[in-house]
Amino acid sequence: MTLVYFWHKLSSHNFRNVALRISAIVIIQIFTVSSVAIGFNRSGEYYVSWSDLLGIQDQYSKIALAPAAVSRMTPADIRSAKSTRGGSLIFHKIIRGGVSGIANQVFVVMPSNLAKEFINSNSGNVRTDYQVVELFSGYPGYPATWIKGLGFVQELEKLEKANKIKPTIAIVPAINVIAGQDTECLNFPGGPQVESWLTTDMQSFAKSFIGIDFRKWGTFGYSTGGWCAAEIAVQNQDTYTGAVSLAGYFSPIFARGVTHQQQVFLRGEYDLVNKIQSGAINTRLFAIASTKDRFSFWSTQNFIRAVRPAINITYDEIKNGGHNLGAWKPYLSPGFIWLSSISSL
Repeated sequence: MTLVYFWHKLSSHNFRNVALRISAIVIIQIFTVSSVAIGFNRSGEYYVSWSDLLGIQDQYSKIALAPAAVSRMTPADIRSAKSTRGGSLIFHKIIRGGVSGIANQVFVVMPSNLAKEFINSNSGNVRTDYQVVELFSGYPGYPATWIKGLGFVQELEKLEKANKIKPTIAIVPAINVIAGQDTECLNFPGGPQVESWLTTDMQSFAKSFIGIDFRKWGTFGYSTGGWCAAEIAVQNQDTYTGAVSLAGYFSPIFARGVTHQQQVFLRGEYDLVNKIQSGAINTRLFAIASTKDRFSFWSTQNFIRAVRPAINITYDEIKNGGHNLGAWKPYLSPGFIWLSSISSL
């Protein structure tokens, strides 16, 4: 309105007025595009900060806890954790992986009564009726999307209170750990060891910080995280029982910067169809895809046709909605219930 009021005062065609009018139009365009972009980002929570958007790596390495420095959870940790109305605790840690060397963030979510039980008892005396689930975000994206955008903590609390799932410990690590690069959760030859960060390093961290036993975990991811969940569960079936892929895909999608040689090697190493067809697979999969989501639907259909009956795979179809958080939220509950049903003691 201010611009409309002053516009006629800039009507004379001299250099100053023309420059001011052009500047005003440019500023309006910048604000408009920025507002749309911010709204889009809020709807999907793709970037946590401007530095994340610009590909500037946060200096996690300067503050990350070394593996030997990760101590057992204490009452002080519980007091500093975020407490929800439903009785969950949310811990946020910056750690360095002992195997991968990657320094980044990880969230741990668990019922407060279970956390206190771990603190007050030796590992061997803690209740055994709990499950451990590792959650993966998309690309771009960050682990807090599970907490904020998808609201999974509240969903877990409802399911636990209704006795539909076992008490759940959720490990939510960052998967986008290399600035500006989609690593597809893989171990690159001579490069970032992201799969090791998400598997061996997360398991070591959870055992050190929480004191959990050596039971197998489940995985659950959306979009790129759906691929990560399936890949990690299939490739590491000695430590994972199964995976939920929500709007995911089933072969790596390489970004720019990955050489042809690297792609050939990685496609061979992470060929899930070949892995499943070539040997006995104990891992179970639950694939969820929307008919209107071209990004994941046909990849899911082709994968299911290729691997059945060699692997136990469940499929659920989203009838409405595309590739977005709103379409995925209703499927958190079926995913967690399914994981709880296959979790091992």
